[in-house]
Amino acid sequence: MFGGSGHIGSAIVRQLASEGWQLTIVSRRSHLPPSLNGVDAAVVSMDDRQPEAIADLRHHYALIVDAGAPYPLSMLHDVGGLFAVASGRTRALLRLARHCDATLIYVGSYITERRHRSGLSWLQGNAFRRLHPYFAVKKRIAEELLAAREVEVTVVQPTVCFGPWDGKPVAQCIIPQLARGNVAALVKRTLNIVDVRDVALALVGAFRHRRCGQVISVCGHNISLMGLAQRVCALASVPAPRLQVPSSASAWLSLVAQLGCELAGVSPPLPALAMMLLCESGPRRISGAQHALGATPRPLDETLRDAFRWYRALGYC
Repeated sequence: MFGGSGHIGSAIVRQLASEGWQLTIVSRRSHLPPSLNGVDAAVVSMDDRQPEAIADLRHHYALIVDAGAPYPLSMLHDVGGLFAVASGRTRALLRLARHCDATLIYVGSYITERRHRSGLSWLQGNAFRRLHPYFAVKKRIAEELLAAREVEVTVVQPTVCFGPWDGKPVAQCIIPQLARGNVAALVKRTLNIVDVRDVALALVGAFRHRRCGQVISVCGHNISLMGLAQRVCALASVPAPRLQVPSSASAWLSLVAQLGCELAGVSPPLPALAMMLLCESGPRRISGAQHALGATPRPLDETLRDAFRWYRALGYC
């Protein structure tokens, strides 16, 4: 399991552990994070951005899950260099899967889906993809994996993930920020929220049903960001923000602000990518394939309640 210490990765590890799998987590950490407390798993500490490090893995695995692919945040990265790192890592994972005769399941991003768009929406989406390397890197990884031969590959693409076991810094977590009353205004946008535990169920179901060579979208509930804030703030017993701002304007302002910060050599307060992804999000429809994999979305209130309890246990709110 690559990326097993992340938010989605922790959910996948816990699901596999609950089914009795013997697990090996490949991580740059030397120990399991709080999100995996109580999980019985071996930990291999290594830098998985180095293909030779992946080649050193000698065990035989039935399933290899990649939930830790490169995730560029800076706008000033050398795209060619990012492609080289991502492609080298992807090819190393494919060689490992071929050596083990294993299935490889990659957790991708919903932004790589083809959508029918026109007008300003198309122009904006195209501009984002040219300005930020995240989009190109994610697309390249998915394309290389799906073009592979002699390896069973499946791509699982969740929408916006919520739920327990998130370990990101508190400043990057919307639920604690809402619960603390730190959000003065919200972006006017509808998004689709899926529980990380339902993503894990879909992924394990895809392996069980041998959904090889497929791209499987995993969706949850469509809700406006204002509606989400109202539910979270009700859990925290604090007033919800009332002010809303256009999503496109917010994304472009954050993009300009990050670029200015990076040129000045300082870290931006919030990565522009978050606002760009929000602009690229939108309502989604749950497919029959997702239901068939046993990943029918659980109630949204359950997801938000469990996430709130998790953040509270971490001292985030």
